[in-house]
Amino acid sequence: MKSKLFLLVFVICLTNTSKGFVLQNDPYEALLEEINRYTEKHIIPVMRTQRKKLDSYLSDIDLKTISYLQTEHYKISLELKQLFIKYNGQSSKIMLHWENLRERQTEIWQQALEISHRYDKILNLLLEKEVMEDRTLWRMEMNMIVDKYNALLDSNKQISYKKHDFGEFMTPAGFLLWNYQETEDQEAEAEDGSSVYPNPTVFNNHIKLNISQEEEIIISLLDRQGKLLRILLKQTLAPGQHLIEIPLNDLPDNLYFYKISKASGTEVKKFVKE
Repeated sequence: MKSKLFLLVFVICLTNTSKGFVLQNDPYEALLEEINRYTEKHIIPVMRTQRKKLDSYLSDIDLKTISYLQTEHYKISLELKQLFIKYNGQSSKIMLHWENLRERQTEIWQQALEISHRYDKILNLLLEKEVMEDRTLWRMEMNMIVDKYNALLDSNKQISYKKHDFGEFMTPAGFLLWNYQETEDQEAEAEDGSSVYPNPTVFNNHIKLNISQEEEIIISLLDRQGKLLRILLKQTLAPGQHLIEIPLNDLPDNLYFYKISKASGTEVKKFVKE
């Protein structure tokens, strides 16, 4: 899963797709897809390495705070996505909740920015100096993609697509809020109907469930030997997407498993507490 970030500084959506180049009804959507594919293939791997370097400099307190902010940011992103479904046709409620969520999101970004100020020199090195040549190449190649789509537009229309940059994870605050640990295994989990975020975690994490029909869900926490530690949830849930917050403050650092049991089957998801 790639979770999309909000408050975009640049027009980039961190998604993954295996489709080839196809000019769809809306060329801009096709452009975004191709930009996203380029980002996944060429930019994300480099920036993931840079982020791992940064984490080695962060204090334990800052690591825990960032993990908490990432989790809250992700929750708000999901709520924003669901607003138009939850309050379908109720524009006043949509706007009210939208403004409240965006205000909370701004507060999270501000907290991330305050942390980033303490690591100005390191962030400048990782985000600018060490990837200077990469950024030059990325900009050239992404602009070539945009030019290709501009050439397909109706010449009579006075519009053109703007040049793209690299996404908010290239900014100091965005770099901290970005869940760089996401892997192909986690993407496969999302397709199965559930996923764990963030993973690894140092503070707490969430289980995202996609349920097609109403059914009882039991979520158990197991240690690395498969021994039951506690029952986290035993509840009948309605169809749809559910986000279940799991506090992990009392757990020692180790490998753990979630066992998700329901009438339609059982899943086991692993995660690491650091």
